[in-house]
Parts: sequence; C-alpha cells; structure tokens
Amino acid sequence: MDDDKETAWTSNPDTFDSSDAKALNAFFTACATTFIGRPKTYKKQRSRVTYALSFLRGPARDHFAPLISEANDTGIVPPIFENWALFKVELTRNFAPINPMMDAESAINKFSLAEDGKAIKYFC
Repeated sequence: MDDDKETAWTSNPDTFDSSDAKALNAFFTACATTFIGRPKTYKKQRSRVTYALSFLRGPARDHFAPLISEANDTGIVPPIFENWALFKVELTRNFAPINPMMDAESAINKFSLAEDGKAIKYFC
C-alpha cells in the first residue's frame, strides 16, 4: 500500500438538521471516521469544519449562515471555522439533547405493557 495515497473509503455522514438532537453524536462520529480515513485531506481544522458544514441542514445550517456569508463577503474566516473542537462545542451547545439522562428516564417511564398484559413478547 502506498503511504502517499489515501485509499480508505468512508461513507458520508447523514445530514444533521437538529430535528433529532440524539443524532448529533452519530454525526460527529461519521465525520471523525472520514477524518481518520483521509488524514491528509482533513489535516487542517478548516477543512474538517467545512466538510461538516456541508452536511448541516435546517436550523443547524441556519445557525452558521450569517458567519458563512460574512466569511464569503469579507474573506475573513471566523475562528470557529478554523477549529474543529470549537465548532463541535458550538453545535453541541445549541443542538445536543439538553438533558440526556432525563430523556432516557422519560423513555423508560413511557414503557408499558401491551393491552393483553403479556410481557413475554418483550423478552423473546
């Protein structure tokens, strides 16, 4: 295998539009997989952020739209687009589940048996 070539194939992440906050970690993992698979392509922080931005939709994309427009108009790239960690923090702060523990507890509390009252189908 030639070390100068990047041959790892990775799939693109699913788009993230913030409609399912729990999907944010999967989005970050898919991006990281691409960065690991193509280290030369995504060596620079800006290329990582730009890659992730291209898969944002809806409110998640809209959140960054003013900064994208400003960077395009002025040629000055905001620091958040130069640092993958800062970008992740911003996405997480604005679009991750507010309280994942409470979400899990709520899901457990909503669990109930079927009308026939038989739990056997849940254990098989």
